[in-house]
Amino acid sequence: YINLGILYNSQRNYTEAIKAYKKAIAIKPSFVEAYYTLGVTLFNAGMHEDAISFYEKAIHLDPTFSAAYYNIGVIYSHNGSLDKAVTAYELSVKHKPDFAEAHYNLALAYNRLKRYENAKASYNNAIKHKPDFAQAYYNLGGVYSTLLQFEDAIEAYNKTIEIDPKFVQAYYNLGHAFSALKHHKKAIAVYEKALEAYPQYPEVLNNMGLEYYELADYEKAAEMFNRALGVNSNFPEAHYNLGLTFFAQHKNDEAIKAYENALAINPEFAEAHFNIGFVRFSMNMFNEAIAAYSQAIKLNPQFAEAYYNMSMAYSQIRNEHEAIKALNEAVRLKPEIKNRKN
Repeated sequence: YINLGILYNSQRNYTEAIKAYKKAIAIKPSFVEAYYTLGVTLFNAGMHEDAISFYEKAIHLDPTFSAAYYNIGVIYSHNGSLDKAVTAYELSVKHKPDFAEAHYNLALAYNRLKRYENAKASYNNAIKHKPDFAQAYYNLGGVYSTLLQFEDAIEAYNKTIEIDPKFVQAYYNLGHAFSALKHHKKAIAVYEKALEAYPQYPEVLNNMGLEYYELADYEKAAEMFNRALGVNSNFPEAHYNLGLTFFAQHKNDEAIKAYENALAINPEFAEAHFNIGFVRFSMNMFNEAIAAYSQAIKLNPQFAEAYYNMSMAYSQIRNEHEAIKALNEAVRLKPEIKNRKN
């Protein structure tokens, strides 16, 4: 009956597979593997709670059954019961310490719970038992980045790429880590590697543009943002970044047009309204600047910088009442803003 169940399972005939496994259990109630394989079949059939029940029966017969604990962890992770998933994965690795995938899934659960130190330890355990585990190195890099430990993140992403040179997302995140450390030329070199594999990767092109922008190479930055838009014209961040670049080149009308293009795609883009206000202010168009800042605040009522800049615009048109009102709101949201020198 077990072999019959395996056959039905391979054909995705889960109803018949379940019947076969239950017959095997009826004949031999102490058959641990039958409970386990029935649990697997129930999981494949989408009957997750029933699957847990049979995994637990297998564990009752064999309390060291690591794979059963692991599969229970998978179900709990899937339905968002992360604390229960952690318990199941911990029992899995307790009984099979070299189970790399269980360490990895335990790390995923810890990460979702924001228990980052635990996640780091579990990813490292996964790597210890599976040294070519590229995804574990990659996710470890993500934890380090979350903790702003960018040097360690760089090391993890480099290991990912060493194992899997075509892991393009690792190049992307490696570039981001270099950027966070202000190593802009290194970031560009990494993004160029990513583009060798995927020349039409708009997010990489956009990030390259940002690195050139930070280096004040605005022509090259604009080229990258336009290349990103050539691949995906509905990329609001690339339009927005192009606006930053135009403004840096004193091309105010082009900057406003770029920000408006970003807003046409994403009307909720508060920063685009804010920067339109910034450009209008620089053009001495103070009422228009106030209108743009107001739109930014409408979308993001916690936008202290928008209140502050709106205060400056009101001061320029001698509306001191509104200027003070906006400044007070900016200070309430961000107390250190009052120390800013204009």
